[in-house]
Amino acid sequence: PLKQVRANMIVTVMVLLFMALPSLNQVTFQLFSCHTVAPGVVRVSGDLELPCFGSTHLLYALLLGVPAVCIYVVGIPVSAVLILRRMHLRGKLFKPREESYTASVYQFLYGGYTEETYYWEAVILLRKAMLNVILVTMQASSAMTQALAVQIVLLGSIIAHNTLQPYSNMILNRLELSSLCLSYSTLYAGLFLFDEGVSKSVKMVLTISLLSLFCVSIVGFVVSMCIFTSKKRRKEIQEGAHQLNLALK
Repeated sequence: PLKQVRANMIVTVMVLLFMALPSLNQVTFQLFSCHTVAPGVVRVSGDLELPCFGSTHLLYALLLGVPAVCIYVVGIPVSAVLILRRMHLRGKLFKPREESYTASVYQFLYGGYTEETYYWEAVILLRKAMLNVILVTMQASSAMTQALAVQIVLLGSIIAHNTLQPYSNMILNRLELSSLCLSYSTLYAGLFLFDEGVSKSVKMVLTISLLSLFCVSIVGFVVSMCIFTSKKRRKEIQEGAHQLNLALK
């Protein structure tokens, strides 16, 4: 039917946009990023031949940068939340395909989350956008300043995730929380590596500790995903067997 074709086309476009969104955000913020190449000489980070906020730069920023921010950084996440909210108010979210075709079409936006946190994909996009802002616009800042700014974002993400527990499966909640804590710990330890007052032996211990932590985290991630996949597969088999028994009766 024409309705299904249109819905599938919309979803295809949205999936492609969501996949490309981090790169698009990074390119967008680079239009507003400047770099000091010499005392009193400030150039655009993406093109060092252009004076920062000169006539040409302002033209690009206004005609390309501002619309890109409105579309990629704000428009797409807000549109996704509005679509999900409308479906949530109509009671169509988390419904099987037989009851609501639209819900199954947009399931990639809310699948895996709880009914209370169906919007969490937009929160993740917001976090990625904030990290892009820090990494692109603070290129002239020191590594310690950038790390502290990123830590603030990660700390807020850890608190929000631990409070709301957005995933419907506890294993996924633990994995996401562990990855956020690992990122925060890595940046925190990295601050000591950039400190010239810290001895080489201490930096060596920190480096070895971080590498060991990464190895343990990878093993833990693989084991957790195996457990999650096994439980999910077992549940599907049990549901299939139950439906077969009902059909035979």
